[in-house]
Amino acid sequence: MPNGAEVLIECILNEDINLISGVPGEQVLGVLNAIYDVQYDLEFILMKDERNASFFADAHYRLTGRPGVCLSTLGPGATNLLTGLANAYLDRSAVVALTGQASTEEMVKEYHQKIPVSKIFAPVTKWSFTVGRADLIPEAVRKAFKTSKSGRPGPVHLELPSDVMAELCDVEPLNPLLYEPKYPPGGNLEVIKKALNYIMEAEFPVVLVGNGVIRDEASENLRMFIEKFHLPVVSTFMAKGAVPEDHPLHLGILGAFSWDVARRAVSRADVVVAVGYDFAELPAEYWNRDCKRLVVHIDRIAAEIDKYYPVRYEVVGNINRTLQFMLNFSVDEPEAKRLRRLKEIEEFKRDFLDQLYPTEETRLLKPSDIVKVLNEVLSDETVVTVDVGDHKVWMSRCLVRRKPRKYLVSNGLSAMGFSLPAAISAKTIFRDSPVLCTVGDGGFAMSFGELETMRRLKLAIPIIIFDNDMLGQVYTRQRIAYGDRIIGVSFSNPDFVKISEAFGMDGFKVETLGELREAVELGFKNDRATIIDVKVDVEETLRMIKRLGPLRSVP
Repeated sequence: MPNGAEVLIECILNEDINLISGVPGEQVLGVLNAIYDVQYDLEFILMKDERNASFFADAHYRLTGRPGVCLSTLGPGATNLLTGLANAYLDRSAVVALTGQASTEEMVKEYHQKIPVSKIFAPVTKWSFTVGRADLIPEAVRKAFKTSKSGRPGPVHLELPSDVMAELCDVEPLNPLLYEPKYPPGGNLEVIKKALNYIMEAEFPVVLVGNGVIRDEASENLRMFIEKFHLPVVSTFMAKGAVPEDHPLHLGILGAFSWDVARRAVSRADVVVAVGYDFAELPAEYWNRDCKRLVVHIDRIAAEIDKYYPVRYEVVGNINRTLQFMLNFSVDEPEAKRLRRLKEIEEFKRDFLDQLYPTEETRLLKPSDIVKVLNEVLSDETVVTVDVGDHKVWMSRCLVRRKPRKYLVSNGLSAMGFSLPAAISAKTIFRDSPVLCTVGDGGFAMSFGELETMRRLKLAIPIIIFDNDMLGQVYTRQRIAYGDRIIGVSFSNPDFVKISEAFGMDGFKVETLGELREAVELGFKNDRATIIDVKVDVEETLRMIKRLGPLRSVP
């Protein structure tokens, strides 16, 4: 008869999961022992830190559409998972977190490393549950996976007391097909028709694309929708690639902190068509502080109540099906109005391309020039992971992505240290696909222990470090708010090339765009990871804000 740990692993395999990331401890040894017997079907990826294990699981969901699973022991192991779960919570990633715990007898008294993990995790998970009996495991696992994917995806947590994992029980996994989340169909046809007529009656409607488009596999129908009705579109950071960013109707990424073309286009709008948009990606106050733009809300989730988000029509249902219904309708629009809008879009697009790459001469490489090289080198199939910091603004603003699920960034929580474990996740899943990791020097310092994981797993990933010896985005905001009163942002970096050599990798320090191109191309041909240290000009973001104008209180 199997024990609880063996039933747990059988249930996880039954959910079509083949990877678990984590850091083990004494209270989960039984779980590891159960994995040992099925390790060719379920691979355990040992990470150097539990936070990175949860980042790995988050990226797994974004790349595959299947929940990622991470494992830790009790106490500090569990609390280390917390940042990654909070990241998954705000970026709407389905993650199933498993944490060990003392025995049920020990849980009712003071005990070594025992803290109320389920209560701690509750605010940043959709469901946090202590499995009190082994016979509950099949239902708990099925509910965990269903809950993580239902509605707005997010993390869930199962706490596993050690005696429950050792308890013998004769139970079977539940059939996932009988307990899958029932997604709503496309929205109400009558509401869809009214919403579409309202959009086409607007003077300058703009489509705002959010991450929900990628989750609902709606990119192709969205492209056909904007083309059929000649609608300009802007994307959030999380929705990069949902619409090809070199498309004539795409006017950029909304969210970079300057008065750029995407924000100007939205300020011109009288109607915003929010498709799969989520406030956690970008607050509505950012683009509608004066509340003059009315909203057509299209998502599987009903609209949040927010005074900056006045919804005229709400179409709740599967986004892909809703867009398909919209494509089946025809709406008459005066030719003169359509041509006038297309002319404005063309002017916006020209301004966007003019603003993309600054021309000032600087001693150090500019972040925008680095991204320009990447646009020339990267294929559409390359998965790019981006950390948090100054470089995130430039990567999100300038890097052209043409396909969904090819750009991974921590956005809602904006947690530094995300990109390296996310890149490990991507390369572990897609061994034959190119993966690029981009990270600031601050974020790299938080996660570079995972270089050992890369070496152990034989993952050939180029890593570009945007090196400016400081927390660049905090510095920029200090300069804007307090002038020369700069404190707490500068540090001294180690020799990144020597670090790469210590981990048995190749390392390059580049000072020119030609050297950068050569190093990146070599990194993709290499059979091991490659660290590319690029000294960048930290003042460039401040110059961009001065050039384009700072954020204004009203769009």
